Amino acid sequence: MRFIRRKATVALRLATLPLVLATASFMCTQSAQAWTYKILYSFGGGDTKDYGALSLRIDKDTGKLYGTTLGRRGKTGTVFEFATDGTETVLHTFAGGTEGSYPLGRLARDGEGNLYGTDLYSGDPACDCGVVYEVTRKRDFKVLHTFLGDPDDGKSPFAGLTLDPSGNLYGTTEYGGANDKGIVFRLAPDGSFTVLYSFAGGVDGAYPVADVTLDKAGNIFGSTGYGGDPNCDCGTIFKLSPFGQKTILHVFTTKHGGYPRGGLLLDQAGNLYGTGTGPGGRGGTKGALFRLAPNGQFKTLIKFDREFGGEPLGHLVMDEAGAIYGITHRSPDTYYDGIIYQWSPDGTRHQLHVFGGDRDGDVPEGGLVKDKVGNLYGVTFYGGDHERGTIFELVK
Repeated sequence: MRFIRRKATVALRLATLPLVLATASFMCTQSAQAWTYKILYSFGGGDTKDYGALSLRIDKDTGKLYGTTLGRRGKTGTVFEFATDGTETVLHTFAGGTEGSYPLGRLARDGEGNLYGTDLYSGDPACDCGVVYEVTRKRDFKVLHTFLGDPDDGKSPFAGLTLDPSGNLYGTTEYGGANDKGIVFRLAPDGSFTVLYSFAGGVDGAYPVADVTLDKAGNIFGSTGYGGDPNCDCGTIFKLSPFGQKTILHVFTTKHGGYPRGGLLLDQAGNLYGTGTGPGGRGGTKGALFRLAPNGQFKTLIKFDREFGGEPLGHLVMDEAGAIYGITHRSPDTYYDGIIYQWSPDGTRHQLHVFGGDRDGDVPEGGLVKDKVGNLYGVTFYGGDHERGTIFELVK
């Protein structure tokens, strides 16, 4: 199987690997402002089926957090809400079968409080290709689309969903489409499903696994995990017009981090920020944080390495000063504990927290979200009081 396909089950495979405590060394160009790290919640207590948290969405008005877990042994999964008083509520537990299972992607949330997401597996029993679902604010559950894996549909929605002001949902599937190399799709409020683009492989790119990003004009920005440069086969960054006309904005090479798995962050000036988990060049680097300017200029902002952390994943956030915050899958000199990092516009990089495993949490998968005062929140797949994952907070 290909690298990204194996990553669909990475969290479960990691259970068999030994966990090594990360050292809290800070390899920074200059001192960062002190942050306070705190575990807000540990999954897996009592009879709950919450297990293995994957990503978060925040309601900045109320401070409530919304996310998904894989469920006990990864066979079903849940959608949950976490309130500011420390209460965690399971909004829905997946039953598998036609309802879907393995909710990997980040949730989308509309103005009425309805949640939308994807399940990687189940749906049509003949395909096991996944579904798009809705959980209403009243906790009613509905399958909005069942993937069939044929040339006019997708298969295996690894990524989450993006919602536009009109209520259309946008996403990607890793497989399916005209060439079985993945698609970009739109699901309208009336239920109509449209394949906006089918990837062909090669220089066109293939196997998208990250969320897409929209600008105010309705253009769609995203990445593919493979394809592009035939000497690297490590992905592309693309743009789709609202009507599906595709432009390749960047092709990754062995000179910088390829294999992008996290969604792109778009700033007000039109710059795209993202991460790649690939080799990032020679010298022991383990991926990169990058910026792609509107004029096509590509710049590597951080080359991750054994001293700083590696394999950056998940969603990035930006503060009012233009600083970028994200997480990595690896800690310095260890596997699968991870760090929280900051990149500042002056070019400095900082470790804000090094995960230590055990109760501290480890394997942060889904990136970060930010509240209205700048505090950061995220989840870990393992660790906590019951070794079933945590919700954490990083406060200035």
